[in-house]
Amino acid sequence: MRRRGATLVEILVGAGLLLLLLGVLFSVLIPAMKTWARSERHSEAQQAALLVSTRVARDYQFANPESVYVRQLPVTLPDGPARQDLLIFLSSLDENGQVAFDDGGDPLWQRRIVVYYDADRKQVRSQEIGLEPATVEPDPLVLDTFTPTPKDRIVARGVRSLAFDLDKPPLLKIHVETRSEGYASAIDTASLPTFSSGIPSAQTPSPSP
Repeated sequence: MRRRGATLVEILVGAGLLLLLLGVLFSVLIPAMKTWARSERHSEAQQAALLVSTRVARDYQFANPESVYVRQLPVTLPDGPARQDLLIFLSSLDENGQVAFDDGGDPLWQRRIVVYYDADRKQVRSQEIGLEPATVEPDPLVLDTFTPTPKDRIVARGVRSLAFDLDKPPLLKIHVETRSEGYASAIDTASLPTFSSGIPSAQTPSPSP
């Protein structure tokens, strides 16, 4: 028996059904992909905000309560005004991330930590200034100048603003706003140093970072 080939009408009908099927598929797939992309960007913004607040709050737990200093620097960005805050405190964490104590059990202050917002790069960065030598009785905390360096640790990218407030010092309130391709997120958190008593007094630093 001879096999009959497909007619032109059958080919056109098949092509039409295929196009119809593809149209239905894309009408479902494209919105789903857009929704996933929006969710991904929103998740990235949330993760960046959470990263900043978590890291700063964790490091601040090991701060000298009398050494904490916050300076608020208003800046103007392309999308509006923002705050470029600077947080400074003495830390008892050593190079291995462990709390250091002297033989008498007093916290041994290792370094001065400066957390700041780089408005130009939209990054939160931190700089560590070692105390030489580490001591339980630090000299008066004076920071006449502060200069960011390329070696400063990047805490997070895509940050829209970062604000620090000392509410009933040394309680630190942290407000972070982030943005990822148009999707924004904001997180508020608070942290309190572990060492709340028996801390050597330190003077407020110069307000000229």
